[in-house]
Amino acid sequence: MTAKPVFLLGFGAMKAGTTWLYRYLRDNELVSFGPSKEMHAWTMYFDPSRSRISLRLGNALKGYVCADARRAGVARAELLREVKLTSFGLDPSSYLRLFQQLAASHSRPVADITPDYSRLHPQQVSSIRDFLEPHFELRPLFLMRDPVDRLFSDCKHVARHHSTGSSSDTVVTGVSLFRAKLDRRDRLPGGLKSNYKHVCEMLDAAFGDQKSLYLFYEDLFCSESIRRVTDFIAVPFVEPDPRVRFNADPEQICLAPELMREAVQMLLPVYRFVEARFGSLPRRWQENLSLL
Repeated sequence: MTAKPVFLLGFGAMKAGTTWLYRYLRDNELVSFGPSKEMHAWTMYFDPSRSRISLRLGNALKGYVCADARRAGVARAELLREVKLTSFGLDPSSYLRLFQQLAASHSRPVADITPDYSRLHPQQVSSIRDFLEPHFELRPLFLMRDPVDRLFSDCKHVARHHSTGSSSDTVVTGVSLFRAKLDRRDRLPGGLKSNYKHVCEMLDAAFGDQKSLYLFYEDLFCSESIRRVTDFIAVPFVEPDPRVRFNADPEQICLAPELMREAVQMLLPVYRFVEARFGSLPRRWQENLSLL
């Protein structure tokens, strides 16, 4: 009986090293990806109103409609790309065919690393498992970063994406967004993107508590952690270059101590859950916890 190809399914976390891992696996030709690192197919399928694909498709359509003759070709190509990505979320069978073709063409594992999948619900992930498992050996992956650092990095990323001003303006906006996240007293700052307990329990429910690989961002950029990834998906180990970073924060700024302390306090349930489940925390996590 022919073994099923391996499918690495990444659930985030956002701003926790997923792009670095994607580039390592792709550039060393260890894994085949679809037309985008983040396919967003399953968020589009289950919750289109919150899917990034919906927003990007709308923006691309608007860009094409408003484009002048000089830019029409570029705008058309951007729209076609977004339409294609959207189709994988509207028609899961096309998503399946894509990865089956990739696996057959290159005879290596395939992967979809979409941090937004961390916002799915257990029954939705179980449906994904039931749909893909007859065709692939599923390998779920979740990367965890210090909760406060991850949240602030995400806020700065959003600020940069929407900024038209200077780098200092972007930092100010990032801090303001961070402050606003803390002011939402009705939920965990960052919502499900910060809720590692939700993701771990979701993966346990869908795949069992021994089937997923969990790694810390703070330990990711070293041979030992990467070897765990390559062993997990049964591909050759290639020595990583820890000096190479992608999407690194250009603004090296520290939050005010009192703001850091407040954030750690509000995200304390995340720290405690991870410590209880995985044991010793990375040094950065411990440093932030020591602020309390």
